[in-house]
Amino acid sequence: MAGALPVEASGRLIDTMGGYQAGNLVGGQVVVPLTGDDWRPDPTRLRIVQRVVDEVPDLYWSIRLGGQAVLGGSVPALEAALERLPSEKRGAYTYPLALPLHSAFHTPLLQSTSGTALIELADLPWQRPTLPLIDGEGRTWRPLSTDTAAMARWTLGPQVTDTYDFTAMMVAALGEYGPDIVILPGPGEGLGGAVAQVMIQMGWRGMRNRDDFMAMQKGPNAPLVSMCRADQAARVV
Repeated sequence: MAGALPVEASGRLIDTMGGYQAGNLVGGQVVVPLTGDDWRPDPTRLRIVQRVVDEVPDLYWSIRLGGQAVLGGSVPALEAALERLPSEKRGAYTYPLALPLHSAFHTPLLQSTSGTALIELADLPWQRPTLPLIDGEGRTWRPLSTDTAAMARWTLGPQVTDTYDFTAMMVAALGEYGPDIVILPGPGEGLGGAVAQVMIQMGWRGMRNRDDFMAMQKGPNAPLVSMCRADQAARVV
């Protein structure tokens, strides 16, 4: 969408990386809430998660996902984590929530996957983006100054093997660009809660909790647009 790769090459990148996992899962991932029901950060929950990560071998932060921690690790590490992390039910789900058919993405366990990708996808036609891109470290790759070789190395290297900081990415996007709205292109809207939780952490537009976000979302200047909701998509189509 930002022009860093042509559509066909983007498809090859996605299919190749996904193909590595077909029938070859490496460890797995679990999701753990880091907020209370009001979506405000809960320091106690964060300390518990960090302690478990520090104590369990082969367990890592996979994604810092707004008000959630996505942990990745080997199967024994995840089993140990599930025994140590407190269990709670939220809506239809019980947490910690194991993600089916997920490898331990964004962890050192995917080092061999990264190495294979760097070789097999070395010929991808990377180019400077036409729009700024913000990566999983909160760093911006800009149209006039991007080192395309460095962008390729990050995408196939640290993006695969290191923690993906979605929170830092959103903080950079909201703080640097001050968008009127944030658009979830779809096909689903699973990242909507994570985006809202980052907004609340930042106090963006005065939002301090879930109720503030929901009230603003019902108004004419709703900060979040989901393209899979016809009424919201109409604002930008």
